[in-house]
Amino acid sequence: MNNKIATIYLQNFRDNILEIQKQALGKKICLAVKADAYGHGALKIAKEAVKLGLDYLAVSTVEEAVFLRHNDIHIPILVLSIIDESEYKNLIIHNLSLVVESFEQVKALSASANALGKKLGVHLKINTGMGRVGCKVSDALPLAQCIKEMDMLRLEGVCTHLSVSDSLLPEDIAFTKKQIRLFEDSIKILEQEGIEPGLRHCANSGAIFLHPDAHFDMVRPGISAYGYYASAELKDFCEQKNNCLKPVMELKSKLVKIFPLSKGDSVSYGRTWTAAEDTFIGLVPMGYEDGIRRCLSPGLDVKINETFYPIVGRICMDQLMLDLGKNHSCSAGDEVVFFGPNGGNTADDLAKLCKTISYELLCGIGKRVEKMYLD
Repeated sequence: MNNKIATIYLQNFRDNILEIQKQALGKKICLAVKADAYGHGALKIAKEAVKLGLDYLAVSTVEEAVFLRHNDIHIPILVLSIIDESEYKNLIIHNLSLVVESFEQVKALSASANALGKKLGVHLKINTGMGRVGCKVSDALPLAQCIKEMDMLRLEGVCTHLSVSDSLLPEDIAFTKKQIRLFEDSIKILEQEGIEPGLRHCANSGAIFLHPDAHFDMVRPGISAYGYYASAELKDFCEQKNNCLKPVMELKSKLVKIFPLSKGDSVSYGRTWTAAEDTFIGLVPMGYEDGIRRCLSPGLDVKINETFYPIVGRICMDQLMLDLGKNHSCSAGDEVVFFGPNGGNTADDLAKLCKTISYELLCGIGKRVEKMYLD
């Protein structure tokens, strides 16, 4: 059996979706399954989403979407990123939808759709303050008119992305409200000019919980579906209101070796840790290639049989060492839990040690880690 396991608790995922549905009050849901569903396995999560009756899936690349299509995922899939023209054919023949932001893009997509004789749904993205993908607010109307003029394009939706919707700072709340207002005003202009905007959507995980006025026709949960909040302040806010999410992934390994280490001896590269007294070292076959980043030592204690032990010395590519102490009760083969939903560390705790976010930790789980799905 693989000694590197990511256990995915599907019931926790379902419970998170129920919480999101409770917040969204009947709105459609577009679930982000990009980056292999934030490390949780895009295909299995997509199948669960279909069973739960979700309306859309969102990916970053055509390749991610085609993989799902080839595995019998037939619900609408929205590609969120700018893609190369060489990918337009695959996009169209697999009945995918694409975010658009420029006249050149719209014209090129129209030409490809005409050549294939197949209509393409597009979502017009407006940059209301994220400063990434999207047309200028002033270009939204002429670009929508351009789409409307293209026989083989269908304006399926209009969207934007909120940059600080997870923040409770007054200035950030004001900025989010400004973004929502700009988005709403842009849609009103389209409607006044006789353009049906289709699905209006802009609420990411933060806005689902903090900004109900951003819900419009559809919400786009990402990290929240996998049991984490977009920020620490959002977590505190939601838990005070009993809107609790459940981490979906548990990352674990096993002790493969236990050996004595004398006082004054060191472990791992650089001799950065030296035993202050006689002790025992536990060897774990997980390293930075598997997603256990070097910045987690020193600092991270991992769980074995309900007791926590510190990682010592530098984390290697494939292995790491634990200080078990001289009176430990561990045995080779014991399970080592890095994070998960069952007490102890969460991905947020590891992220804090690395001065990053749970998204990065979850997406960084290596390919050698086997996923096991539990109902």
